Amino acid sequence: MSATWSRTLCRVAPMAIVAALVGLTASAEDRRVAAAGPQPRYVAQAGVQEFSGEMIVRPIQVAAWLEQKLPAAEAAARRAAADAALAGYAVHAYVPQTDEYIVQVPAGSDENATSAALLATGLFQYAEPNWILYPIACSNDPQLGSQWHHNANRMQSCDGWGIHTGNPTVSVGICDTGVLTTHQDLQLHRLEGYNAVDQLWESQGGQIGPVHSHGTQTTGCAAANGNNAVGVSGVGWNLSHRMLRVSNVSTGSSSQAVLQHAARTAIESGDRVASVSYSGVDSASNLTTATYIKSIGGLLVWAAGNDNRNLTLGNRDADDIIVAAATDQNDAKASFSAYGVFVDVAAPGVSVYTTSSASTSSYAAVSGTSFACPLTAGLVALIWSADPTLTPDEVETVLKSSCTDLGTAGVDNTFGYGRINVYNAMVLAGGGGITDCNGNGVEDADDIANGTSQDCNGNGVPDECDLANGTSQDCNGNGIPDSCDIANGTSADCNGNGVPDDCDISSGTSQDCNGNGIPDSCDIANGTSSDANGNGVPDECDPPPGTEVWWLTFQSSTTLPVLGTVAAADIVSFDESTGVWGMVFDGSDVGVGSLVIDGMARMADGSILLSFSSSATITGVGTADDSDIVRFVPTSLGANTAGSFSLYFDGSDVGLSTSNEDVDAVGLTADGRIVISMLGSFSVNGASGNDEDMVVFNATSLGSTTAGTFAMYFDGSDVGVSASGENIDGTCVLADGSVLLTTSGSFSVTGAAGSDEDILQFVPTSLGSTTAGTFSLRLDLSVEGVTNDVHGVALVTP
Repeated sequence: MSATWSRTLCRVAPMAIVAALVGLTASAEDRRVAAAGPQPRYVAQAGVQEFSGEMIVRPIQVAAWLEQKLPAAEAAARRAAADAALAGYAVHAYVPQTDEYIVQVPAGSDENATSAALLATGLFQYAEPNWILYPIACSNDPQLGSQWHHNANRMQSCDGWGIHTGNPTVSVGICDTGVLTTHQDLQLHRLEGYNAVDQLWESQGGQIGPVHSHGTQTTGCAAANGNNAVGVSGVGWNLSHRMLRVSNVSTGSSSQAVLQHAARTAIESGDRVASVSYSGVDSASNLTTATYIKSIGGLLVWAAGNDNRNLTLGNRDADDIIVAAATDQNDAKASFSAYGVFVDVAAPGVSVYTTSSASTSSYAAVSGTSFACPLTAGLVALIWSADPTLTPDEVETVLKSSCTDLGTAGVDNTFGYGRINVYNAMVLAGGGGITDCNGNGVEDADDIANGTSQDCNGNGVPDECDLANGTSQDCNGNGIPDSCDIANGTSADCNGNGVPDDCDISSGTSQDCNGNGIPDSCDIANGTSSDANGNGVPDECDPPPGTEVWWLTFQSSTTLPVLGTVAAADIVSFDESTGVWGMVFDGSDVGVGSLVIDGMARMADGSILLSFSSSATITGVGTADDSDIVRFVPTSLGANTAGSFSLYFDGSDVGLSTSNEDVDAVGLTADGRIVISMLGSFSVNGASGNDEDMVVFNATSLGSTTAGTFAMYFDGSDVGVSASGENIDGTCVLADGSVLLTTSGSFSVTGAAGSDEDILQFVPTSLGSTTAGTFSLRLDLSVEGVTNDVHGVALVTP
């Protein structure tokens, strides 16, 4: 169980408070269970819901205590006492959205005993197992080869689609076992997926492929692409859909907490409805999750279950979860479907024909409330698509009011409000009409199908609407979305960044230093230009011999022209005369990519001195702390940095600590002595000062046995460098004796003012304990689009 959501429990002495509250139970249901004797409250069922060794626990809320007329102070004390009562339990996670804890069942106890012990304090609304739950589906009925559930005498889908087929701006989140992303009927409108077990988005490496066929089947029920001349149609066949994979095992099993996390994540990420086709719907914590989801503008739909059980928890009109039972081809309750006062609606759930993960073009007839659930969720999203202004309560009202009544007249405990009906829902939703983004009176899908409008990127939206609403970009103004320009060869995209090359160059996303119309990176990659020094700049654009260029480091990741995002462990070059940026030192190539370079200087032999902002283990050095300086001797620099590290200056040998005396600026005098500034106030052998001062180290030995004395080199207060933002965090001593400086914040001195990305030049008339001279602004990087703090600076001749 992930501990992503952490909270520190108040460790106070709770016993007096808790003892006073024993006997105050959370609900009438808890009192009934307590009176029932030894019969266990929770019973596991293999393959349906199984114990995990964890509990989902929710304290009684302060608002609930206040409703019982308790004074505010006492209500707060009881809430604090609940935290304290959990101090003896291992807390795996805290869910701030719903104020729930995931706790370990103590050794020697079990789920029922743990629940009883916590509820007996009178401080908890519920304490229930974090069930291991399973996708719910009966054995497949014979293949029918058609989708009977869409028929006019059942869901009346085609009549409903005549009013509205859905808009891709509305999406449904499928919390399930993964999806076959290459299925021919699920290609349009698929949003980035999420692995709720690993808590990783697809772009971060989260796996969303099918571990079980269930997820592909439920996705097809809700949103299989329609009107595309292949396969089947989902209820909302022009909606967007997102897979939130909840299992990493072949059985598809998932814990209740992971399912709830997936559902919350779906709505928090912009989906309007979350669909959960798993067992275990009748859980108090599911009600809490559903209430949270509704509070942020979404709805949670959950399958009733396939155990023909009477669901008595909650009430369809007094809770925030939508529970879907299943019907068969005759509009009777499916034999397996659960029922009861908890059920809101019913939907087809027997031999539902849908997409399958067996292949990219396969389909299957499947049965279970698992499939009634996404049919219902798809209709909920379709209602929202027809009228995006509806509130969650209004959408639920439309869903229920539009149902076809079955069984006993009116709302009953078999079908709830009845079997869902697409046409009735679209009529009640109103305001939807056809989707006609270009206003020509023709349904967009028909525009595309008959060639009146083009849909080059296959997203179901005419190209002219894509461009008008900003869904697609047209950077070169030729009336074709950029992605299509690239796909059909109208524009080249040599670096594969999704931007036509000519736009890359005109916008500065890519540099074209030689003016040949090809981004520099592509020139190098395809051999049009060479890059002998590996700095990412074509050789013909490198500065001529003898020309000085800037070497810079930044306090945090920074986006630069050509290079893209560079890390705080990288050194980049900047040619002031041409505006060309290049990579000098790639920290990730040599094992320091996670660090922040605090100080940097280039030695006469081409090696580089580096200080880092935190302790780290470095190959060739061992542990170096933030008062040390290491030396890097390169064998190659640029995009393929290689070389070796050694310890150059051991700060602890000469009295530097690792707090205020963190070395945060490094320079070299003309005779090779080290000049440093420190993070805060310092006191060393020969000098003391503050963060705006610099000292020079007169070494008698360097390396693992560092020795020598310090002397004041630059007293900032003598020349007006003393404000809070004027901490010196980068320096370079030039051959003529002038000093380049960067500061940690904005600065204002006689002769210059600027921000932390700017570089000052100080021309001294005297240095040391009596510092004097003049300032000027040497480099204003804001004109180059840089706004991040420059942390290290050198002016070098390559």
